[in-house]
Amino acid sequence: MDGKVASLAAMRVFGGWTSTELRRLARAADLVDVAAGETLVHTGAWRAGCYLLLSGAVATTTPDGSRLITAAGEFVGLPETLAEVTAQGDSVVMRASTVLAFTVSSLFAALEDIRPLRTVALRELAVAQVMPRQARPVAPVPALAPTS
Repeated sequence: MDGKVASLAAMRVFGGWTSTELRRLARAADLVDVAAGETLVHTGAWRAGCYLLLSGAVATTTPDGSRLITAAGEFVGLPETLAEVTAQGDSVVMRASTVLAFTVSSLFAALEDIRPLRTVALRELAVAQVMPRQARPVAPVPALAPTS
């Protein structure tokens, strides 16, 4: 557990958190090493939990073909878990990574118990696009007739 707490304390996203809050966060999730190429969240998964990326990188491919890159200190699968919707794309580990893995119940318990975690989660939810908008074609502008 001390290793998890030390990893969390070293991350900028947890700057200002108390040691008690970091210990609560460490207890709420499992520390997992994930190999490159592994899929953390599959398209269509519902209430699969979420992951806090401690190191490495994860790419999520959206239905419109966009690739969203998640870096250390960010969540994977958080918007879908909080909004209780299915995942709209696969989230695949790009290089060996270490994550804190939350089940749905452990995430919700941690959100109730750890005030700064609510702030981080709500900030990410506010900027997330659970389903990115599709591009719409622009109608051609009619040419103007020359004036004399």
